[in-house]
Amino acid sequence: MSLSDVRTFYATGEDVILEDLPAGTTGLLARRASGEEVKGVIEGVVEGVARLEGLASGTYVMEAVAADGKILAEEMTTVGAHPGERPVLGFATSFDETSVEPVLDWLRALRCTVVQIY
Repeated sequence: MSLSDVRTFYATGEDVILEDLPAGTTGLLARRASGEEVKGVIEGVVEGVARLEGLASGTYVMEAVAADGKILAEEMTTVGAHPGERPVLGFATSFDETSVEPVLDWLRALRCTVVQIY
């Protein structure tokens, strides 16, 4: 399951606020590829709202976790000065009138921030 309100990109210094956490979420983690974990502040478990502050530039996996440590939902995001600073590359080889929507849906699912079209 994915975290539906995680954006593809956040500016450095911008708080990540998630308001649509799965039922049973007791913690929110941002995990870097290096293994470093940044724990979020759960502001209201009843409301399902969490905040992550001060994330450094990088690409993260956001994980909503239950009290037993089970991952309930996850999604990737990138933090940086601008979207091109840490590109998540994608490409498309078909971009005719009938393929535009499926290709865009696929690129969004991959969290692409930069796309090359061939």
